[in-house]
Amino acid sequence: GFFMPIKKRFKQIYSESVAAVLLSVMIMTLAGCHKPQPEKKVTENPQPEPEAVPESPDLPDLGIFLQEPISPFVQKRTEISPTNGSLAEALQKAENSEIILNPGKYELTYPLTLDRNVTIRGTSSEEVTIECASGDCVFMISGGSPRLENLKIVFHSNSSACEAVRVLGGTPTLKNCSFISNSGGGLFILGYSTHIKVDSCVITGCGTTGILGVSGAIGEFTGCDIGNNWRGVTIGDKAKFTFQNCHIHDSEEHGVLISKNAVGNLQDCTISRSKRFNVMADLGGEVILTRCRISDAQQGGVLVLRDGKGTFHGNTLKNNRNDGVETDWGIALEAKSVTGSDNQPPIPDISNPGSISGVQIYNSK
Repeated sequence: GFFMPIKKRFKQIYSESVAAVLLSVMIMTLAGCHKPQPEKKVTENPQPEPEAVPESPDLPDLGIFLQEPISPFVQKRTEISPTNGSLAEALQKAENSEIILNPGKYELTYPLTLDRNVTIRGTSSEEVTIECASGDCVFMISGGSPRLENLKIVFHSNSSACEAVRVLGGTPTLKNCSFISNSGGGLFILGYSTHIKVDSCVITGCGTTGILGVSGAIGEFTGCDIGNNWRGVTIGDKAKFTFQNCHIHDSEEHGVLISKNAVGNLQDCTISRSKRFNVMADLGGEVILTRCRISDAQQGGVLVLRDGKGTFHGNTLKNNRNDGVETDWGIALEAKSVTGSDNQPPIPDISNPGSISGVQIYNSK
């Protein structure tokens, strides 16, 4: 009984203390929510605060790939030899690839088609030969930008309707190759969509024409040797071919024949020892000769006839059996002489021949 008033008092004090603590917590919470914000200075042209730059993640060391860009056209390399690997199988898998051929002879049972960006390169130290005796060519190029380099390409056939390489389209490049076709042609190039570049190649031993271009094809030939073919070069049907520093020689017929509104532009070339004419422009064909050496033809140096056109600058014509330049009446033949780079012997300017009819312009015997 004595302790009852004390217990009641203790409970009262405890309750009041808890209530005070709860009230203090509430006051402090409300004070934090309504804490006054510091005043912001207003500027005439406020600038946005820079965003925080996130830390860069750890990247793998890419090494040389960060220093040298990867070629978009050659991403994979395959190396084969005559006894290990198949060129046909490698081509089936090739896309933007490079196929390296080790020295030796590769014999094909059928022609191979190139229609994509692929490089076939032989080792330059020893000869790499690709031969085929079936179909009508060794390679048929129909599209893309294929490249053939350091190869000897031989087609064996008894038919004249065949070639070592047939080009029907695309922008191929042929470099440091040789092309042989005992009964047919070396290169057959046709089509308005075809633009071929041939550098430092040999076209020889062909039973028809070493190089044949028709149907609006465009060709660029640099430093090529075109010799010992039935005819060296034939350009027809609106094709346009340019030859620079090439040697066209020892043809069984004409060295160069240009006809049917085609254009042959020869610069710093040697055309020699043809059994007929070294150069002939016929049926609307146009020949442009600049600083060329035209010699030792058994019939004549240059013949322009039947709506053909000829332009000559700074050429040397010598030792041709009959005429240096021969033309029919009414042919647009321009022969310009410039001091220091004139034609030797000089060719008269007969761009308006008038009554000249089938005469020899200059005998360069």
